[in-house]
Formats: sequence, C-alpha cells, structure tokens
Amino acid sequence: MLRISGISVTKTDLIRWLIERINGRMLTISNRAIFIPIWIAEHFFVVVVNLVEQKVQNLDNMMHSKLKNALYENIQKTVKSQMAIFLEEKEHPKRGDIEQYVVEDVRFTWKGCAGANGDCGIFLMNHMEFFRGHPYENPSLKNRADRRSLRAKYCVTLLLSDVNDMKNRLERDVLEFSNSRK
Repeated sequence: MLRISGISVTKTDLIRWLIERINGRMLTISNRAIFIPIWIAEHFFVVVVNLVEQKVQNLDNMMHSKLKNALYENIQKTVKSQMAIFLEEKEHPKRGDIEQYVVEDVRFTWKGCAGANGDCGIFLMNHMEFFRGHPYENPSLKNRADRRSLRAKYCVTLLLSDVNDMKNRLERDVLEFSNSRK
C-alpha cells in the first residue's frame, strides 16, 4: 500500500492508473515494442517491453548498487504482470507470454558517464527516440555541453507538441511577449 498526498493506493492500482494515463501519449504501443517511462527515487529511466525479441529491457544511464538493482527487478516484474493484464484487456495480438519474458539491462557506452546523474530526462527522451531493441551510439550523450543542447531540443519539442494541453496558452503568451518587445 502506498500513500500519495494522503490517499492510500495499491501498487497495482498506481501502475494501472499510470498505464491508462499515458496510453496514447507517452506510452508507445505497437506490434514491436512498448516504451514505458519510469520516474522513481528522483530518477527517470525507460522500461521497454520488446515484443519481437520477447524481452523486458531496462534503458538507464546510471549504474546501480545491488540494493537498487533489486528495486529495479521488482519494477520490471510489476511492469511485466501489469502489461500482461493491460494487453489482454486490449486484445493485443502479442499479449500471451509477457510474464515469461527475459529481463535485460541494456548496456550503452555512455552508461555511468561522468556528470550524467542530473541528465536522466535527456537520456530517457533519447532512448525513446532512437532505441530499436539494441544498443546504439550517440556521442552527444557522452558530452555534457551536447546534453544541454539536447535538453533545449527536447523542451521545445515537448512544449510545441500537440499533446501539450498548455500549447495554445504558451503560443499566446509568446506572441504577447513578442508584441510587448516591439
């Protein structure tokens, strides 16, 4: 049982709410993979349910202690069981064997790179943009200045996205600011 803002919820209810909330927004479902962004202990990472290779893949820029590895294994186990239920409800063609999928920690060359601890959101966005089931190279992720540029790119992309409920207000405020500067 978890307590969030004075409300008690079960972990299953929380995961189900999260999956339903992000379905069609950040959760990408196809016949190949499901990308699930996770925020825990002040850190973002991505869990990918790889339907082609029948794996649950952890995409994370940080190295973890054995204690944290146990926490991540629990998260992956929960994701597998909840995804099995979710895909069954959606009658997804690959819903059958998810709980039997192998769990894999994907090793990127930038994993654990210096100064990257505060940049987990950038790694998360990059993983969701480019990951296709196997490690890939992106030299920009190894360099802190390049990660700052990526942060700006992702911020603008999210702010101007059609799924941003505040996009119209943002555009109006920018126009108003621009007009006031003339």
